[in-house]
Order: sequence, then structure tokens, then C-alpha cells
Amino acid sequence: MVEDKENVRKNKGKTAPIKIFGTDPKHPEEGRIFLWTKAGWFERIEERPGDLTFTYVAQSEIELRQFINHDEPSVDLVQLGSEYRKKTAAEFTGDLEIYYATEREKRNRSLTGIGITLVILGLFILGAGIYFRSTYNPVNFKSTSYQFVFSQAFSTGLSAIIVGMIMHVFGWAILGLTYLRHLAD
Repeated sequence: MVEDKENVRKNKGKTAPIKIFGTDPKHPEEGRIFLWTKAGWFERIEERPGDLTFTYVAQSEIELRQFINHDEPSVDLVQLGSEYRKKTAAEFTGDLEIYYATEREKRNRSLTGIGITLVILGLFILGAGIYFRSTYNPVNFKSTSYQFVFSQAFSTGLSAIIVGMIMHVFGWAILGLTYLRHLAD
């Protein structure tokens, strides 16, 4: 989707990478209008003059046909002429930027959540490892019957410290990358 955003930016003065289809080729405003982009299919909806929205309706042409056939089973889609396409593409480009901004925000929230989770889990595992290393040190116990058990707990503590540190570092790395992506947007 980032690639689509870059294409839209590159093509602002040129013809946008959008195809326009309608259900009424002679009077497009009277029928339904659909736009195809690499991001999927959108429907142009004008409830009142000046109140124009583009709603995401499908990812593939099959899904779009199912969507249309649900309301109007006998309708065919026809690609609209270049004059109407230019007008609708210009209207849509602004809405597309909003759509991409929303998608970026969702991805950034998701990555931030993953980063925070890794940081916190890493700290818990690191703490558990330090606890095991300090509590179950076999040198502290004189009894040979417990030394084997404690040496295993001691080794497990080292593993937990390593895993906890790795998770913690990866969590901070993800948070850093998310922050850099936020700055780039």
C-alpha cells in the first residue's frame, strides 16, 4: 500500500492509476460508480450535491461483483470514458490520501503494541532469569542432593536472561522503527 501512495504522489499532475467503472454508461451520475486501484475497489457515493465519499467495498473483482449482485443482480459494469475518469480520479485522490493515512495509523498502532509487549515481556523474563541466577546458585548449597536441581535452575536463569534481553532489545527496535515511520509520514 505504501507503493500505491508513492504512485499517487508521482502521478498527481498526471493521470492517476485509477480505473472508473459505472452501471450506467450513458448517465454515470444516475448509476453506481466504482473505482479500481491497487488498494482495491471503492464506490463513489454522492448523497447530496457536495457531499461526496468513497467507500472501500472489495479487494477483488469477484468480491465486487458479489457486492453489486447482492443489490442488483442484473447490472453490468462498464468502463467509463476518459473525461469522467479524470474528474472522478481527481475527486478520489484526496480521499485516497485519507485512506492511506488511516491504514498507516492502524499499522503503527499494531507495531507499537507489539513493541511494548516485547519490552514488557522481555523485562519480566529478564527479571525471572536474574531471580533464578541469584536464588538457585549451586555454590550456596552444601547438600549434593540439591546441587543438580539448583544447577539446572541456575542454567535456566541464564537462558531466561538471554531471552529476556533479546526480547527487550527487539521491542525497543520495533518501537524505534515505528517512531521513525511516524516521522517519515
